[in-house]
Amino acid sequence: MDKSEVIEKIKEALHDSMNLPDAELSSSTKLVEDLNADSVDFATLLMELEEVFNCKIPDSAGAEISDATIGQVADYIIKLKQA
Repeated sequence: MDKSEVIEKIKEALHDSMNLPDAELSSSTKLVEDLNADSVDFATLLMELEEVFNCKIPDSAGAEISDATIGQVADYIIKLKQA
């Protein structure tokens, strides 16, 4: 799966978990800052991403991911899946 496919799946997860229109989302969208995600939104998103990508995102990664853009989260997931 290449980065563009991962980004699309993250955008779908955001749409599903936070009911956001795809038009508002790009690879440079910051999860918390741009989307005003609260802790519940963020936890729901992490669970959705774990399900979509069939992986376990460590709790320790939460802080790192919360400040990230969609593109950076895609990079993180690609690395996680390769490990």
